[in-house]
Amino acid sequence: MDKEGALTVVKTYAIIFYILSALDFLGALFIMFMGSALGGLMPFPAMPFVSGAIALIPLIMAVLLFIAGNNLRKRTETGRILAIIASILLLTSFPIGTVIGALGIYFFAFESAVKSLFQARQPSVILTSQKAVSRHTRKVKRKTAKHKPARKKRRSR
Repeated sequence: MDKEGALTVVKTYAIIFYILSALDFLGALFIMFMGSALGGLMPFPAMPFVSGAIALIPLIMAVLLFIAGNNLRKRTETGRILAIIASILLLTSFPIGTVIGALGIYFFAFESAVKSLFQARQPSVILTSQKAVSRHTRKVKRKTAKHKPARKKRRSR
């Protein structure tokens, strides 16, 4: 796989993770809503609490998928690791999640072209600006060192 194909895979997986994150979040909201709505109809009084606890699973998955998609879009090493973890968890979502998860594990863990995208990182904006500030400070120090004001002589009495 060439670099353009690897970049397409990363962008596609970022979009897929965003979509799955939104779907998981909507699923968690549905579970919480249905649990509270059905809680009054069932003889089980703790139904809203149980449905809230069950809704935590897709809610945590939604957060993980969103963070993984965001870091994949930025092409950070953390994004690649989170994509592998999310792909492993997606294996349980039969049948589409299984295919997405298996391909995600293959691409992000074993494909060298995809791995190389995450290793060739550009310096961050903060480091670049810090270097520029230190360079400017050195120039100012050099200029002021050349033009030191003459000292006034003390008068002796």
